[in-house]
Amino acid sequence: MEKLKFTVSRKRPLIWIISPLKGGRNALSQPLVHAFQSAGCDADDVFLSLYSGFIKVSSNYEDAVNAVISSLNYFLDKTKPDLIFDILPLPDIIINKAQNANVKSVFWFLENGLSEQYQYWRKHIDNYDFFYSFQGFPFNKKHEKYRYLPWGATYCRQKDCELSEQIIMHGSMSSRRESFFIRFYNEFNNFYNVKIKIIGPGWNKSEEIKKLNKGDITIEERWLGIKDAVSYYQGNIVLHPLIDEINAIPPRCFDILGAGGLLIAEYCETIETEFKDGEHFISFKSPEEAAKKTEKIIENRKLRFLISSNGRKEILHKNMLTHRIIKILKDTGLAED
Repeated sequence: MEKLKFTVSRKRPLIWIISPLKGGRNALSQPLVHAFQSAGCDADDVFLSLYSGFIKVSSNYEDAVNAVISSLNYFLDKTKPDLIFDILPLPDIIINKAQNANVKSVFWFLENGLSEQYQYWRKHIDNYDFFYSFQGFPFNKKHEKYRYLPWGATYCRQKDCELSEQIIMHGSMSSRRESFFIRFYNEFNNFYNVKIKIIGPGWNKSEEIKKLNKGDITIEERWLGIKDAVSYYQGNIVLHPLIDEINAIPPRCFDILGAGGLLIAEYCETIETEFKDGEHFISFKSPEEAAKKTEKIIENRKLRFLISSNGRKEILHKNMLTHRIIKILKDTGLAED
């Protein structure tokens, strides 16, 4: 990453990062810790490190949450952070107490805010000083505090890598993703006998894919952590259909590009705010289009290398997670140009 011109406003601001104990967002907490530290801050993941040895709870999720809230109350009286940074909304009483102590609060919403499943954000957002979302239109019309902020890569290669002859599709199985892959595979003419690997929970349950398999599909039934994912992405063609219809760049897309993978991603409007189709990545609007574009890019290795290289450089230039953290620090008055 190129040297960024900014300074933190005080010696190593203290950041508390509030993350879930489980679920997909849990994996985002440690990259956030590292990004804040790279930006010159002291940062702790509240659930994983700040209270290690202080709270003793069972594996019950609600008990753990209540214990952490109790601990936050205690530590707000003892230690004053400069910023509470949430990807899990805290109860109003904690945020209000922090604000009374002149502690800034930020919530970065990384779910589909238009889905009925994730309407919890409406109950909490008014209490935060800053509300960011990786989601674009029409979600941007839902709240006056809304600020668009896409995710960023947690890792980026400093140099280009050699191309590998493999197609990767990563992510937990959903009916939408299963349907995508079936239609993609039926359309895809694998004349170069490229191996296709699907990685993620639930895929071994798909009887349809088992019937389709001509011997070129392998499935790894597991969740792929960010560190492991980098080695799978680098040099490979990586298909990324959306898990649902959401106008947001999936966080994994940034890591695919940063690792030197050729990203073939389902189109959404927000992706054009950060990347150029055909220059940094390749988009598709249907499984059939994805199949045809995959065939063409396999044939044209020179173009494939060029797009992969351009995508990696665009990540390094302005799409690392640290770039996002610096923006947040500036917005909250904890850093300046």
